[in-house]
Amino acid sequence: MKIHSHFLPLAGLCLLLTACQWKGTDYHHFIAPQTTPWQRLDTIRFADTLYFERDNAPSHLLLETILRHDDLYPYEEIYLNADITVGFTQDSTRANGHSSHTFRISLVNSRHHWSGSGWGSLYTVESPTYTISLSDKYFQQAATVAGDESDTTRLQLPFRIDITSAMADESLKGCDAVGLRLYN
Repeated sequence: MKIHSHFLPLAGLCLLLTACQWKGTDYHHFIAPQTTPWQRLDTIRFADTLYFERDNAPSHLLLETILRHDDLYPYEEIYLNADITVGFTQDSTRANGHSSHTFRISLVNSRHHWSGSGWGSLYTVESPTYTISLSDKYFQQAATVAGDESDTTRLQLPFRIDITSAMADESLKGCDAVGLRLYN
């Protein structure tokens, strides 16, 4: 059977997209720093709302930070501060749950070569997992699409996670993007 050469790129793309899916992930997103190089006081903000079935609301979320960097990054590790807020309303700054955590991400293996996945000089490395404990009071009843009534079968959990560099350097070369993965 002859395989037509124009189908191979399409098959490769489908395989790549399938391989990039993480089963059980509720949120996964990357954001590039506002400035290059990344300035120590620049905040990368992840803010969204997660939705869960009322009967299946989690008691915790697992959080991983992910660094996408190139070989210009000068150190073997990076420390990232995370300011974590869950359960707030969009029209209020009052939060039901707040915590802070500093992630240490090792960027090299035991032979001092860059670790993680990537192509060429771009590498992606994940932090150890951090657990965010959730209380029933953090969840809100989801609104319907029309907004007039409540959806009694679903709950929503708004969150905001601010990431800043915890490194002493005023600017960090080689930081391409910071990612966040939430799952339960």
